[in-house]
Amino acid sequence: REVQGRLDAMYQEWREAGYQLFAVLVHQGLAGSGHYWAYIRSDTPGEGGAGDRTAGRWIKYSDSHVTLEEEEEVWRMSVGGEGRASAYYLLYRRCTPSHTSDRPDRPAQPVSSDAHVPEYLRQRVEEDNARLAAEIRRWDEAQGAVV
Repeated sequence: REVQGRLDAMYQEWREAGYQLFAVLVHQGLAGSGHYWAYIRSDTPGEGGAGDRTAGRWIKYSDSHVTLEEEEEVWRMSVGGEGRASAYYLLYRRCTPSHTSDRPDRPAQPVSSDAHVPEYLRQRVEEDNARLAAEIRRWDEAQGAVV
């Protein structure tokens, strides 16, 4: 009983949290070839560089093309059959129960999961993110020099 009580308390947060779909990776073509793209739902105003008009909207990232898409397009291109396109990977965001919603005017609020990430792993991710940010800055500077 004591062990069960401790387990119940440990996983209480997980049982109470809801999940919201926030990204769909799509493949169009055959098993050996084709085209890949991603739909990502922007729940943060300004995410995607287009100001508040992206909040709660789906953004399609396909090669060098980035476009805002209607939710119906995401579902139509994700269920298979349409031009041999179908979703092959779905990503969900854990959210607080009161904010789990598909309504664009009330985006879901991600649940902080820092308590579940070991310190050594958190530090490694932060270091990797810093390296990536430096690489992006170098690339942006190089592109500016070329233009």
